[in-house]
Amino acid sequence: MKIKETIERECCDPIQGDLKPYMGKLSPKFRNRGISIKFCVHCGQLWYDKRRADGIWWNETVLERFIP
Repeated sequence: MKIKETIERECCDPIQGDLKPYMGKLSPKFRNRGISIKFCVHCGQLWYDKRRADGIWWNETVLERFIP
């Protein structure tokens, strides 16, 4: 027997698989930077990976909203 459960959570969660690679067109100033842009399958918001320094030796990658 199959049951379907409904849950409530925030969208744009990369762990849950909400973000997919963006295949649309970008303006030239963003195309040449090598930024990998993803979009949320639920709300359509664009995201990109941003590296930031977390101390002297550690680099951390965080998702940040892409605003063209």
